[in-house]
Amino acid sequence: DLPVDRTFLYGVPSNLSAEVGKRVLVPFQEKELLRTGIVVSVEEKPDFPEEKIKNVVEVLDEFPLIPNKLLELAEVISVNYCSYLGETLFSILPSVFKVEESVYVRIPKSANLEDIDALKKGEKEIIFHLIGKTGLKVSYLRRKAKISTFYQSINSLLSKGLIELFTRKKGRKNIG
Repeated sequence: DLPVDRTFLYGVPSNLSAEVGKRVLVPFQEKELLRTGIVVSVEEKPDFPEEKIKNVVEVLDEFPLIPNKLLELAEVISVNYCSYLGETLFSILPSVFKVEESVYVRIPKSANLEDIDALKKGEKEIIFHLIGKTGLKVSYLRRKAKISTFYQSINSLLSKGLIELFTRKKGRKNIG
């Protein structure tokens, strides 16, 4: 949803299923925030150094919101009317999908933390910040934890079932 003139490459962990037209939650540059993106293509073996590829944190939709024909139309609109593809795609989405969300992380009740010593340093740091909390905003946790491998640690903990993401929606209240 940013005004940029190119697409970005992200890896998809094996526990997630990203398809063209689905929204995904991704870390963007070195900023503290996760951003919502839309998958516009899927490549099995990208021509890019693997160690530089950041992973998708969460796939937000069960089914693609933007079918291929609508994606093609968005690309045509983007080229012919000098708009950015991301902005065009997000303008196509129904307003119900445009509610601003804050992403939080917590330890689920079902998590087994007995083997915490077996975790990597960054994973332990995240867990220690979350113990006893009902949830922390991901951007806040990233600032507090000060881990260079923050998103890799988040993905690893998600795949182990030791943390879960949830959102709190911000938006206009219904009046009337």
